[in-house]
Amino acid sequence: MPLSIELLKCMSDEHMLNALRADFDPLASTELEKYLIERVGNLIEESTEHRPYMDVAENYGVDADEFKNLAEALIDDVETTIKLLRILSDAGMESPKELTAEMELAKKVHELASV
Repeated sequence: MPLSIELLKCMSDEHMLNALRADFDPLASTELEKYLIERVGNLIEESTEHRPYMDVAENYGVDADEFKNLAEALIDDVETTIKLLRILSDAGMESPKELTAEMELAKKVHELASV
């Protein structure tokens, strides 16, 4: 029985790809069909590779631009950035305003101690 579009729509991407590959007949199918099946397979593979990142972004409500901004804001590397953020959190720094105020205070104390 040939695959119908309605049946394919009900399948997961991987199931659909397997069904298309199983239904492919090298004697009756066209080069276009062969190419499209390969192309869909590559796209599914790429999306599967990126799925963990997409899941994390989705769970934290981070869109593509925010994800890019986070990556660009890394200090040296991911581990260093994580350590610095944990230190700030442990110190009760919950906003840039709080951190700025603490840094300004530390600078004034340092200036007074240097006199």
